[in-house]
Amino acid sequence: MHVRILYQNIARGLEYNFNKIDTNNLGTPYDYGSVMHYGRYAFSANRQPTIVPIPNANVQIGRATQMSRMDILRVQRLYGCK
Repeated sequence: MHVRILYQNIARGLEYNFNKIDTNNLGTPYDYGSVMHYGRYAFSANRQPTIVPIPNANVQIGRATQMSRMDILRVQRLYGCK
């Protein structure tokens, strides 16, 4: 597990945004720095966190302004390019 979802802080009706799905990360590790990662307060109903990184709750998430090294590697592997 890489994050803890705090459902009690999610705005009613938006819980589906946190449904767990199987993904194909193409043999890469979890990427807290991904440009696709939700921020700590995503969909919050009460200005409290909805996502807490594990094991280090202080890891920055949801702040990327460009693709991470892992984002780029996944695209390269997905499309078979360099």
